[in-house]
Amino acid sequence: MKTFKLEEVPTDIGKQMISILKADGWVPEDEYKNFDKGIDRDWITMRLGDDTIEFYWDNWTEWEIKGQRDIVLSTNRRAEIDLGRKS
Repeated sequence: MKTFKLEEVPTDIGKQMISILKADGWVPEDEYKNFDKGIDRDWITMRLGDDTIEFYWDNWTEWEIKGQRDIVLSTNRRAEIDLGRKS
């Protein structure tokens, strides 16, 4: 399956997407743990069964999210709705 990439996702939307996935049972498989986490860069890989979604963040381009297209897009839409960006 081809990996889908969503780029330049605002910081608050990306964080909300991670929260949504955790609430849906996804677990962090690996994550950035250096002192500058969330300052200069950040990343986390979430897993549910055989599916993974990778989140990469830096303070210039914000979030880049890679994974299965339907999961990434539906989670992004839910996050936008949660934060009042879309109805």
